[in-house]
Amino acid sequence: MTDMPTEEEIKLLTGKAHAIYESKLKSILEPQFNGQIVAIHVDSGDYEVAKHSATATRAIRARHPGTLALILDIGPPRIDSLTMRMLGSQILSGQIK
Repeated sequence: MTDMPTEEEIKLLTGKAHAIYESKLKSILEPQFNGQIVAIHVDSGDYEVAKHSATATRAIRARHPGTLALILDIGPPRIDSLTMRMLGSQILSGQIK
């Protein structure tokens, strides 16, 4: 994806990622992977778990090149929502690879 997504597109994708997490992944990942990160490929529901966001993002992008993935904390949040929004924006813009 070459164009920077709009704020509205980011909100839509974030909502989809949270819905996938809540409906499909939460029961699979919690509590075993609490404190780790999940990168979710929103279009397919594919995901990757890792201790670091960059690792999860690289793995999901390798399987789905040129598409978007969002990252979420597994379990109780460990960093504040502002940080997550900033990381999400960097991932969507390709600043984090």
